[in-house]
Amino acid sequence: MHYNYCRKHQTLGTSPAVAAGVADRVWKIEDIIDLLEAAEATPIKCGSYKKRQPTISN
Repeated sequence: MHYNYCRKHQTLGTSPAVAAGVADRVWKIEDIIDLLEAAEATPIKCGSYKKRQPTISN
């Protein structure tokens, strides 16, 4: 993410994400950290466990 969103490339003059139109600005490293913290704070719901019945092959 740093390479594509934060780092200004010499040949492009901006980040590849901005050049491709994926992002509207060059991100700071703090923006990536905020995304990671938000993902960690979101609880993951697990489905109910249902034991599978063994299948019989002919």
